[in-house]
Amino acid sequence: MGGRGQNYSVVKRLPNYRRAFIPRNKLKNNILNPSKDKNKAEFFSSLGYNMKNWKRLERDILHKASTNKALKYKKDEYGRVAYQVNMLLGLPRKRMVATGWIIDKKGDNPRMITAYHNQKLKQAYREK
Repeated sequence: MGGRGQNYSVVKRLPNYRRAFIPRNKLKNNILNPSKDKNKAEFFSSLGYNMKNWKRLERDILHKASTNKALKYKKDEYGRVAYQVNMLLGLPRKRMVATGWIIDKKGDNPRMITAYHNQKLKQAYREK
């Protein structure tokens, strides 16, 4: 996740992944909405996701967050812990997507805050 540098450790999976959630407005109003971020919406559209099937994207992300390893970052100045879960997503074809999660200081439910295509992840995945 941008700006956090290399201060992370790898964990088996997102903590409390069974209680992870994605705010509805995050998918419908941000990630899949071309009027918000045209490039991001076009990328997810190329994977087969759009504003009509946003629930499928939600299901796919939550499933992958429950099975993939996570990068755990150090607590920020507000006591929140950030995680990054990288995953292959897509309906007609799969691409690497980075998802960002926050666990608030007084909570334990991971909340997704972002999802994006990361060119570095794409190249690293192809080299393996």
